[in-house]
Amino acid sequence: ALLKSTFKYKNTSEFDHNNEDIKIFDHSAGVGNFLIVTFKELKKIEKTILNILPMDDKIDQIDLLHPSQFYGIELNSFKAYIAKLGLCISYFQDLEHTNNSLNKFCKVYKSLNIINDNPT
Repeated sequence: ALLKSTFKYKNTSEFDHNNEDIKIFDHSAGVGNFLIVTFKELKKIEKTILNILPMDDKIDQIDLLHPSQFYGIELNSFKAYIAKLGLCISYFQDLEHTNNSLNKFCKVYKSLNIINDNPT
C-alpha cells in the first residue's frame, strides 16, 4: 500500500526515465560488498514497483537499473577487480529469461565504473 501511494508512475517509461538518474558511489569500494548489496536491494524495490504497474505496461525483460550506475574507487587493484566481477555477476543473476552470453558479460563488465585509484 505504501509503494502504491508513494510511486505515481503511470507506465514503465516514466519509471525508466526517473531511474536513469540514480547513481551510487562508494569512495572505498573494497571488494564491492556495499555496491553489490545496494544493487540487489534496489532490484528488489524495482521488481515490487513493476508488480504494481498494470499488466499492459509490463515488458518481458525490463532492465531499469544497470550496474553502470554504480561507482567505486579502490586502491587495491585485486579488490577493485573482485568488486567489478561481483557486481557483474549480481546483475546476471538477476536476469531470468535472457541469453547470458560471454559477449554480453564482457560488455557489462567494461561498462562498470569501479576504478583502481587512490580515493584521497
